[in-house]
Amino acid sequence: MIVYSVCRATAELMAKNSFYHLDPNSVLLAVEKLKFKPTGRYWQLNSYENRVFDLEIEGDPGRVVVKFYRPSRWTKEQIKEEHGFLSDLAENGITVVQAKNLDEFDGMYFSVWPKVQGRMLDELLPNDLKSIGRQLGQIHNVGVQKNFRVRPNWKMPARGSDSLKVLENWVAREVWERYRIAGNKIVSYLNKNLSANKFQRIHGDCHRGNILSTGKEFFFVDFDDCGTGPVAQDIWMLLPPEEEQRAEDLEFLLEGYNEFRDFDESDIDLFEPLRGLRILNYSAWIAQRWTDPSFLQLFPDFRSYNWWAEEVETLERIAWGL
Repeated sequence: MIVYSVCRATAELMAKNSFYHLDPNSVLLAVEKLKFKPTGRYWQLNSYENRVFDLEIEGDPGRVVVKFYRPSRWTKEQIKEEHGFLSDLAENGITVVQAKNLDEFDGMYFSVWPKVQGRMLDELLPNDLKSIGRQLGQIHNVGVQKNFRVRPNWKMPARGSDSLKVLENWVAREVWERYRIAGNKIVSYLNKNLSANKFQRIHGDCHRGNILSTGKEFFFVDFDDCGTGPVAQDIWMLLPPEEEQRAEDLEFLLEGYNEFRDFDESDIDLFEPLRGLRILNYSAWIAQRWTDPSFLQLFPDFRSYNWWAEEVETLERIAWGL
């Protein structure tokens, strides 16, 4: 058992090193393993969690997207459940992007996806919000038809408490006690009011950056954080940060959503505490990725007092408003 654990830890360390230092040769070799013929032209795409590349290949379709998953984050079974959810959505006529393959290279799981055309809109008009609401209502209708077995669960209080444990050694000492109290109040509220009986398969990271427009329709991308949780999680993330605009946008969003699925408006009370939970989880996520050289560049202020002072003020506004 000890030997096995040491070997596994060594393998995980080697995979992480390969992930941190992915070079063009490794990316091309991985794709060739799946019988694609890359031309050698490729572009690295923006992705904090994974490593994603746009590759030119010979023949049809000409371009593919290759996604290398961060080692130790997902098991093969968890990735397959994400892909299975996408298949279920496609079979029900919902526009999504489905993986072509899933394989392993140098200790890392990777998948190949079709290259799709779409753009993010800087501004969402009322009709856009209604259309997005319709699409999300249909996604949730499919999501409720089956259950995830191994994908993440929004079960409380562990989901928030674990993040607070991670952050104890990261939050600036001057504000840690305030941070802890506000965080625990949010976790406690969700523990009482977040009913697992209403959980189902959801997108999980349903912000506006994960919605693309073809000019004729909207479609959701990046189901990497899909899991079992409340549909409110997917709704609140689509709302703008400006408080005065939220109510108006929510009205149009739910107008479209309710054409396909009734939204329980009592769940609106979950929006702010779920936002607080995301703040906790997001900071814990950065802390747990801090050994990745790219994170020091992406979040240069993460160790500063100002980062935590701003964050604790936001958490306190949420906590004391519950």
